[in-house]
This record gives sequence, C-alpha cells and structure tokens, in this order.
Amino acid sequence: MEEQLREASADSTEAITLHMAQYDDDNKAPGRIGGPIHPELTHQLFVNERIIGYKNPHIKMFFSPASLVPYYTFNHEGLAQMTVTTTTPERKGARRFLATIFSKRAKEDTMDVDLSDALRTDPKEAVEPSLTDKAESMEAWTAAVASDKTYTPPGKLVTRFKVQGRSFELYHARFADDRAAKLVRRLDILVKMFIDGGNPIDAVEYWNLLFLFERRPTGPVLAAYSCLWEDYCHPSTRALKLCQLLVLPPYRRMGLATRMVVSCRQVGSHLKLPVGLYTFNEPAESLQAVRLLADVIILLETETISRLDDVRALYLKERVDSLAWKLKIEPFELSRVLICCWAYLDTDKNRKEWNLAVRKLLYAENFEDLSLLEKSDRVKYIEKLEAVYAPMFKRVADSIGSVETVLMQTENCLGRDDVL
Repeated sequence: MEEQLREASADSTEAITLHMAQYDDDNKAPGRIGGPIHPELTHQLFVNERIIGYKNPHIKMFFSPASLVPYYTFNHEGLAQMTVTTTTPERKGARRFLATIFSKRAKEDTMDVDLSDALRTDPKEAVEPSLTDKAESMEAWTAAVASDKTYTPPGKLVTRFKVQGRSFELYHARFADDRAAKLVRRLDILVKMFIDGGNPIDAVEYWNLLFLFERRPTGPVLAAYSCLWEDYCHPSTRALKLCQLLVLPPYRRMGLATRMVVSCRQVGSHLKLPVGLYTFNEPAESLQAVRLLADVIILLETETISRLDDVRALYLKERVDSLAWKLKIEPFELSRVLICCWAYLDTDKNRKEWNLAVRKLLYAENFEDLSLLEKSDRVKYIEKLEAVYAPMFKRVADSIGSVETVLMQTENCLGRDDVL
C-alpha cells in the first residue's frame, strides 16, 4: 500500500503553477502568459501538502491582469490503482478542490480520464467560491485578458505614487461594492496559497478594501490587496485594523507591502474617520517586519532622531505612551520601533546595552506568560523569543539608512521608493 501511495502522491506546491497574464505591447494582441509561479502553501487545500490518487498531476491556474478572471487546467497520467479507501481525508480533499475547478463538460482538460466520475464530491460540502467564478475555456479567458485593458478598478482613488519609476494607484472600496466583492472572492485562493493561515473574509459590507494597481500604458494590473476592519477605539474615535495583506508574486521585493501599510493612514483621512489607532490582527513575522519599517517611517517624519540619546530620551515610558498616542500606534509597537532605531544608531559592535533593552522589552510584552513559568523556564522562553525578534529588529535597522536618505529628498513618505 505504501508503494501505491508513493506512486499516486505528488507535492501539491510543485504540482500547482500560477500564471499571471501580461498585456502585449500591441493592443490588438490578447496578451502573454507569465509564470510559472509555485504557491508557497497548499495545506488548506490538500492535507499534508500532497495530492493523493493521481499519477503526475499538474494543475495550471491562469489569472487575467486586472480583474483576475481565472481559468484552470488539470493534467495527469491517470488514476492510481489503490486498494486503500477513496474516502481518506487526503483523497477527499483532492476531490473537493479539483471537482470545483472542472465541470462535467471539461473533459478536454484531462488525459484519458473522466473527471466527472473520478472527482465526485459531497454536495453538502462548501465549494471554494474563488474556484467557481471562472472562464470555461481558454478562449473565454483570453477574451477576459483583452477586456482587462479597459478595466476600471473598483472603489475610489485614494492616492498615486511611483516606485522604481513605475506608476501605482491605490483604490478604496467597501465589501458592499459588488465589483470589489467579486475581486476579493477571486483573490481568496491566492490568500490561501501565500498567507499562512489566511482565510476568506466574511461577506460583511463594512470591510474596508484596498486594491493597488500598476497603471501601465496598455492597461491596469493588480499588484496588491489588503483589508481593514473598522472598530471602536474610544467613545469618539475609531481603530482601523489591518487583517490581510497580499502582494501578488510578480510585485514582491519592491517595497509595496510597506507602502500599503503606510497608506492605510490615508484611508482614515479619505473616509473622514476620527481614527485614534492603526493596528494589526496578529501579524505573521514577515508582516511584523513590514509593520515596523512603516512605523519607523511615520516616526522619522514626526520626530527628529539623529543621535542615540534621542532614542534613549523617547524610550522613557512616559514619552512612549504620549508619543504612541500622537502617532496612533500601540505603545508596545512604538517601543519596538525605537529598539530598531537604537540598533541603527548604536556604534557598539557588541551592542550589550541594546541586547539588554531587547530582553527588557520582551519581558514586558510577555509578562503574563512568564509569570506562569518557573525561573529556569523563563530564561529559555526569553531566549527563544530573542532568537526570533532580535534578527528582525536588526533587519529593520539595516533598512533605516535607505529610509532616511529618501526622506531627506522628499516632503513625505508617499513619494519615496520603499526598501523592504
């Protein structure tokens, strides 16, 4: 049975490839297909990141540039002869996912296998919304790519900026906007593939949605997406909480994630909301680094920090609380930002004082958890946290020099090229 499973098992992150369409310079041409791009995660689609039951499966997922109209193809070399039950979680998960991609008529996408029988699925189970709204043929998808050249982004324009000489536009919409909601549902599958633990947001009209498009001469291209939840912070103010942030693979390592975080502040002004706090919903480590750099940008535009003594003066608790309120971020987040600035300005190669400050910060942030541990376990707990956060703080510190250089050349961060 193990040999059968090996024969009929494939790494789903390798078996799936994403292809983002690109406009052709000639407006008469339908466009070119980019890729292949492999997903980083598939465990929410396939148990143990494996596709069970098919020999050499290959799933291609195509997306149009602006509206993300999807089209899918599935090729394999046949069903594996397995004596194990076909209702195992692995096989069932594969059937659910693949069955929503193909209708019973889509036999042209297969190789000598009738998927309508092989991919039966329980009608009571939920169907992935992002897989049902799709083009039924490559011809229909190609027509959607051509149509995207005149696509109008959903919502209202919030701001424009340039990064590395390329023009971008940020749009804001509510989930109540049908066109915005459709675009979010098409993004759901990418959220699962590139955000660890990412799930589709609930269909609630009060979600604030941000879509970042690159404005090309041949048409708009979706570059990034984020969603914000509006909550009460104080009787007279609101809190905007960033819950998801996705930069599409072709636009990574351009600093757009940092740009999106900074631009969240413009959304409050755009909506004329009395925002008292900008925060995050349990950010992953990578997003936490982006958050820190974005808050460094906000801090450097507000305060003059050129010497280590400037950081030490701000690091006093009473200054942290008042400045955090002024910057509309949480006090513990401002403490982390100051730690990054400290690392940037500290000339001590051993950074003894900085290391002590980091440990003190982590103790303060995790006081309740530490109080439940024995003394010897507390040290181990803090050492584990230091192994995670100290390198992150240093990474952000290494980026501050680039931030400062650009800030000196522009009036505000919305005109700068991001570095993270």
